[in-house]
Amino acid sequence: MNQFYENGIELLGIYYCPDHPDQATQFRKPGPKMFNQASEDHQIDLQRSIMIGDALSDLEAGVNLRMDTMLVLTGRGKDTQQNLGSISPTYIVQDLMDGANKLIGIR
Repeated sequence: MNQFYENGIELLGIYYCPDHPDQATQFRKPGPKMFNQASEDHQIDLQRSIMIGDALSDLEAGVNLRMDTMLVLTGRGKDTQQNLGSISPTYIVQDLMDGANKLIGIR
């Protein structure tokens, strides 16, 4: 997180869900509650936001909330790409730097 601050990036909040997958509430992705809470806390328009992640649950959460989605192929991303099923990410990028460059280009 120091890298964010060192580069002038302010984190408004950190949200996490401690639920076990077998006993998940709607706060665990792909459920909407954590996103809705952040949206309410910080006046975020989710439909003008992008869900970035490497897991199918990340993409499903974004789709469920009508957000654009970005699949990052690092971490679990390549495996996720092979198992997308009906999910079609808005963007697929090699890594976060590639994703950041893409976002800068679409501003």
